[in-house]
Amino acid sequence: MPRPPRIGTLTGAAWRAAALMVTLVRLRPLPARNALFGAAVAVAYMDASGQGIDPPYGALIDLARDIDAARADVYDTGDRLRSWRI
Repeated sequence: MPRPPRIGTLTGAAWRAAALMVTLVRLRPLPARNALFGAAVAVAYMDASGQGIDPPYGALIDLARDIDAARADVYDTGDRLRSWRI
């Protein structure tokens, strides 16, 4: 299991994508569809970082639900995103 990022160290794309997704899903900055937008941003960020992901069918929906229900934090989200890298 990777260690949590520390101040002054570089983080991986999965950590940063997870932070974006968790922020968008939990804070609900948009009037609707925050989970969908959060998942899309995480996928796009991973792709832009050169690390595409291929989650199993329905896994991103399950992840967004887990984040929304506080069953997954940024560390869990980063671990899942990392495990889906292709």
